[in-house]
Amino acid sequence: LPVAKEKPFAYKTHAAKRVAPEFAKGAEVKVRRIKEGKNDLVVVSFPAAQTVDKCRVYEYEVTATLYEDDVDLVACQKRVMSPDYFLPAAKLCKSAQARFLVSELPPSAHLRFSVRPVECFGHKGAAITSTLFQV
Repeated sequence: LPVAKEKPFAYKTHAAKRVAPEFAKGAEVKVRRIKEGKNDLVVVSFPAAQTVDKCRVYEYEVTATLYEDDVDLVACQKRVMSPDYFLPAAKLCKSAQARFLVSELPPSAHLRFSVRPVECFGHKGAAITSTLFQV
């Protein structure tokens, strides 16, 4: 099959029509530390992003930012697939989460976790952010 360079299957044409999914107003990020078997984890929970103009969330970009001595520095960043990216719209999830091993994060650090929804063409919605969390 030939590669599509024109409408309706051209990447640029299709991507230009897409918009980013967004979190609902007042959405919050919750962070907790748990022990699961031999693993010590930090679990970041957040509500699912809402579909905008038929553009659904495909994955979430979760960033742990270190706040120490008037410096903010990205300590760790992950992309987490939406648990419902492959499901029909009638079966969308209400929440999602990301898990970090404590060993991935700086020890005894003050971190703030932010989450951005990303749709399949890479458009990113606005981030929601947690309060400071000490590992």
